[in-house]
Amino acid sequence: MPVKIDHRIVQFIEYDGDPGWGERRKGPRPERTYSSRLSSFAFEVRYPDMKTRADKDAQADYEKYHPLSSSLGAELRWTNPWIGGGIRSGSRYPGHGAMDRLYQATTSHPETRAMGDQLVPIESEIPGLELFVDLGAHPTTGESWRYSSIGSGDTYFHRDSSGRPTTYINCNFRSGTRRYSLCQHEWSLESLDLNIWVSTLYPPGLLPHWQDIQIKVSQFILTFHHAQTTGPVLPPANIHR
Repeated sequence: MPVKIDHRIVQFIEYDGDPGWGERRKGPRPERTYSSRLSSFAFEVRYPDMKTRADKDAQADYEKYHPLSSSLGAELRWTNPWIGGGIRSGSRYPGHGAMDRLYQATTSHPETRAMGDQLVPIESEIPGLELFVDLGAHPTTGESWRYSSIGSGDTYFHRDSSGRPTTYINCNFRSGTRRYSLCQHEWSLESLDLNIWVSTLYPPGLLPHWQDIQIKVSQFILTFHHAQTTGPVLPPANIHR
């Protein structure tokens, strides 16, 4: 879909054909038009009002939760309302059906996997989500693989009424604890026939709101849709590649 995006609310914009990190562009920078294919960009929004750092008051709030030092207290880390996110599209889009493939690759035949990579379902406390955890314990320490520092964290999936998986969430444990550190939440806009894969990262305090987050972030991305399909696109001021 053609998009028009305020450069103040997205970062790290890349188009199909752009050089990779550390590579030098060959030839002049191409003119960007509405037919140029975006491959990825990043964004940050505050939940639940979905304001961005382009808003002066929201920027001040962001700085409260993201100090230059690492002295942020545990309670603020847990309640931080800011969601980091990004999209993959164009050549970086993994293709329709990617969530089905991810579900099968993650959950099928745990008995055939190596110890520490065997995920089995257990009852989930988060409505709408299936929970899969590491099976067994470390052979030397006896520590459950689920809480081990080298474990894969807890994995959640949501499946729709037809049984198809539509949501993937992985939450890692803070080292030495049984408390989540961060949750990575992914889905695609395949149901809208859009080649867009969305990834978000947020504190575990937001996990109970996963469904509303998925809806609101999807709507946020869709606000970039622009009816114009011809003419040049002015380059964002913070893009130099």
